[in-house]
Amino acid sequence: MAVCERCGKEHDGSYGSGRFCGYSCANVRIHSRETKQKISKGVKLNNKTKGIISKRDLGKLYNYKTPEEFPNLNIKIHICKICGKQFYHVYDRDTCDNPQCRKVNNSRVQLKHWQESPRDKYRTDNHWNSLAKESKYLYYYTYKITNLVNGKYYLGMHMTNNLNDGYMGSGRAIKLAIKKYGLENFSKTILQYFSCYADMADAETKLITDEVISDSNSYNAKCGGCGGPAFTGHRHTQEAKKIMSQKAKDWYQTHKNKYNIIAD
Repeated sequence: MAVCERCGKEHDGSYGSGRFCGYSCANVRIHSRETKQKISKGVKLNNKTKGIISKRDLGKLYNYKTPEEFPNLNIKIHICKICGKQFYHVYDRDTCDNPQCRKVNNSRVQLKHWQESPRDKYRTDNHWNSLAKESKYLYYYTYKITNLVNGKYYLGMHMTNNLNDGYMGSGRAIKLAIKKYGLENFSKTILQYFSCYADMADAETKLITDEVISDSNSYNAKCGGCGGPAFTGHRHTQEAKKIMSQKAKDWYQTHKNKYNIIAD
């Protein structure tokens, strides 16, 4: 029996020259620090001989330099949109190299993306009404899902062509609860059927109120009738904020020892 030079396991020596136990060990390339330095120097020397410059070195040379220093390059004059400082750059940029300016600009870009993204169509019920009319589902109904372990519940609405499609809500809290307790510990009850989406949405609006959201036994996170996968365009009430804050504090007290959380 031979011993693999890479992992130290014993093997029959049938692979290759018998130095390694298999393909995985034989093809691992672990360079020493000196070898890595030699490879790096060789690459830099080769690039220098061929006149190749890396992107990092290119940025050090050309970025934030005046046009007089490099007249052969198309260096442009820019005004930072955050601090108003004038700077030079090869490419079109909105901000200077100040980290604070770049951070503020990134926040503005993200906000603009959310405002102009197609997700804004979920802010109104008109889109969902028109979408439901085009789809023409066979069944529109409101339902209640109950946790048989702790008695918590989830209210919602659903439109489908198959009553046995296995739909068990789309809320994040109910999904995490099903993952924790198992699907067999939940029961679903259909409360009422409707002929169109508009009637179903109106019924859910009356069904899921602020009292349901603030109820500690409820898995619902927002009022009914609005639909959609995003919370865009809605605001939490002060009571709901207090409840969420208290739940976060309770979770911290429960899990701080489990995850070795150390308070500042």
